[in-house]
Amino acid sequence: MFNLIVKDLKLSGKMNLFGLFFPVFISFAGVKAAQLNLKFNILYILAIFMITYFSSMYSNGFDIKNNSDIALNSFPINRVDVVRGKYLVIFIYAALYSLSIIAITNIYVLMGLADGGRVANIWDVLAALILIVIFYSIYYPLYFKSENGLATVNQLIYILIILAPALIQKFGGILSQSFIFSRIMNLDIEKIAIVFLGFSVFVYFISLQVSKRIYLSKEF
Repeated sequence: MFNLIVKDLKLSGKMNLFGLFFPVFISFAGVKAAQLNLKFNILYILAIFMITYFSSMYSNGFDIKNNSDIALNSFPINRVDVVRGKYLVIFIYAALYSLSIIAITNIYVLMGLADGGRVANIWDVLAALILIVIFYSIYYPLYFKSENGLATVNQLIYILIILAPALIQKFGGILSQSFIFSRIMNLDIEKIAIVFLGFSVFVYFISLQVSKRIYLSKEF
């Protein structure tokens, strides 16, 4: 399983420059943006989620394009390890890119480029991790069930991610003045985030079991 994770990490390192540098620009927008009274910054969360998704999409796309599953299953390899590797590497991506976003935003602040914003912190990482875990809890069972690795769905998600910063900029101000937002502000965000993290990890574990059943039943 370790070698499978290393394979995905090496493949993700070959992503195009756009996929690598777009989160850098979003982080810059984050330190320049005026802060709402929230524990997290939506732009930082988006940056961590985005680069994690791009990495997994690139490595998964490579596997589909080159029929890697057929090659892997021709060796004496445990099929369960293939699934576990996909699920575990997501946490590695999230950790690496969270640290990168924190480092990048700190550099921006040290350079005096912040204008009403702040550096990324643990709450941004926590919120991004919850989003990533819930997303892949749904995505991976469908991915292993699909014959083409959800190619069409990936393209739609890719477009939505690209449009997300502009949508946030356009509607963020309106949402911040809404009744729902004011209600959220009165909640204990820290406790809710921790509960959601525990719940999302539990759902992720259930998703892993489902994906293992799907993959073990496949014929190659």
